[in-house]
Amino acid sequence: MTPEQIDHAAAMFLARNPAIDPDSEQWQAQRRMVTELATSGRLGVGIGVAGAGKTTLLAPMVDAWKADGRQVYGTALAWRQASALRAAGIEEGAAVAAFLKRVETGRYQLDRNSVVIVDEVSQIGTRQMLDLLRIREQTGAQMVMIGDPLQTNAIEGGPGLELLREALGEEAIPKILTTVRQRTEREREIAGLFRAGRAAEALEMKQADSSAMLVAGGREATVQRVAQLWHQRIEANRDDPDFRLTVSALTNADCREIGAAIRDELRRADKLGADVAVLDAADRTGEVYTLPLAIGDKVRVFDRHRQVSGFRNRIWQ
Repeated sequence: MTPEQIDHAAAMFLARNPAIDPDSEQWQAQRRMVTELATSGRLGVGIGVAGAGKTTLLAPMVDAWKADGRQVYGTALAWRQASALRAAGIEEGAAVAAFLKRVETGRYQLDRNSVVIVDEVSQIGTRQMLDLLRIREQTGAQMVMIGDPLQTNAIEGGPGLELLREALGEEAIPKILTTVRQRTEREREIAGLFRAGRAAEALEMKQADSSAMLVAGGREATVQRVAQLWHQRIEANRDDPDFRLTVSALTNADCREIGAAIRDELRRADKLGADVAVLDAADRTGEVYTLPLAIGDKVRVFDRHRQVSGFRNRIWQ
């Protein structure tokens, strides 16, 4: 992209978002990263701390790419992260595993007119990083990766972001090390402690603030505690029609396990009846599992479903 295209997109973005101060230090840092990533080569990497305003800096770039007739895709390790990129104007997106599959099967037709945004790149392991870079090499697509090496590392192992830093050179990677997400000085202090590697002190402060808890007993005990906390919060706010509560976990399997524990909590509270059907289900990665259903369950359908004769009246009454 040319600097003039980025200038125009940034001006239009500010016009739509008058609450952003164009003279603020944060916007100036975001603006510099926008220019460096959008006007550089076919592979760009940016480092932004948690709360640096990733959506804010991505939106003008996405606008400029779209105005130039390019197709923009988004991906991240988890579906939740990939879906969050829609706030920056990226309609097409998927978790990394699904994204790679869609490219392989031809659902996503990438070429030099395509742009791929990779979010939370520090969570991408070296194997998937290699797959993404091979796709970039084979298709000629532009790839922009954003993350923070001091936030969350890849579970699969391998310092993917660190390898990119070595390959590109530290001076070629723009950085935003200030944050707008933490609203109080104490929150900013806690975030700073995490970045400085002083996690024990940060966790003690969060426990004192009741914004974090540690659960003894391993995975099963943690899942049960999450389900209990969910039920307690729902009950405490049941008279508030605007109250919403979300549970997030790293993988689909983790979410299903927590969901099953929440169903058990509801059943013990006599808010869910006995299972009346068991379905074969599949998530977006293709993993197949059994899905028990009871009257009162809420089911989220993604791509497609088939109605079974008589099934609707049995489950949704």
